[in-house]
Amino acid sequence: CDGASSTLRAKAMMNLAIVKQHYVRDCIQTQAISQAKQHATECAAYLDEAKPLLEQAVREGSDGSIIDTEAVQYLQRFKPLRLGAHKYLAQFHAGEGNLEASEEESRKATDTFPDDLSAWNLLGRVLEVQGKQDEAKIVMEKMVALRQQQ
Repeated sequence: CDGASSTLRAKAMMNLAIVKQHYVRDCIQTQAISQAKQHATECAAYLDEAKPLLEQAVREGSDGSIIDTEAVQYLQRFKPLRLGAHKYLAQFHAGEGNLEASEEESRKATDTFPDDLSAWNLLGRVLEVQGKQDEAKIVMEKMVALRQQQ
């Protein structure tokens, strides 16, 4: 795959991820939770595949210019979309009673977005529900520190 087709593929995957996230919301409203979870999983996969291709597309050229300014716009949409997918998946797992998977997804969110308060809040809530009070306290302290930095 050459650079142009890789970039086009990445943009298509981002658009599919956006559509999948809309499907998630629609399915939640109609109580079709298993379909919502499937759409969230597919959304996450599209985003994870698109990100490195978009990053490649926005690398600066030898003259300091951005190679693809539209790819920059797509890349800016990555964080809210991917964070949303993490949150949906963590909530679906928790709703199924699979708190370990919910914690794992929440930790992925904090690993991917270590400066995002909502990701840490999600992890803290999951840990509290599991009765992991000591770990939850550490997470809450991390949130306080992040708030002070922002």
